[in-house]
Amino acid sequence: MASIQDISRSTSEHDALLPERQHALSYNQFSPLTLLIPLAVVTRLTSTLLATTLLAVIQRVIHRLWLTSNGTLPPDGHLSKELCAVSEVDQSYATVVSTLSILYGLGGIAAFSAISFISSRLGRKPAILCVVAASMLGYALLICSQYLPAWLEASLLVASLFVHMFTNPWIVTFIVNVYAVDISSAEER
Repeated sequence: MASIQDISRSTSEHDALLPERQHALSYNQFSPLTLLIPLAVVTRLTSTLLATTLLAVIQRVIHRLWLTSNGTLPPDGHLSKELCAVSEVDQSYATVVSTLSILYGLGGIAAFSAISFISSRLGRKPAILCVVAASMLGYALLICSQYLPAWLEASLLVASLFVHMFTNPWIVTFIVNVYAVDISSAEER
């Protein structure tokens, strides 16, 4: 019974009767930066997902719209490469991708300014949550666009692209870095 503390030696009523327990995991051991790791990993994965999937989706939508406007869309809706091997479709695709690159750059500039303003007024956490929520909305719109007819598909895809202009991975990286600098000391960085 050596593990029980002798309470008869206590000199004050304010002394603890039982020894304090040591928690196996202390909350002070983790830096708030540790909580940013999942967000950083998800951001990198979603940027890869968006880049690889989005170009294929845009190309498919352009092909479908071109075939619909020319009246040559097959009744089953299947898009074969032979049907879309037309120079007008390729030219439209190149134009759309070039335009998107320019718009993403301009949207990024506007988003950096807006996020800096919002985070200075409301704080970094609400700004991060808003960007992540808007990004999820953009991905949901992209997924939903795949199950709609041609023109609705295109309009939902445009809405998704508009949302992603302001929530692209560079913007998430920017706000995570600013938040990490805010919550950590120079030694932790």
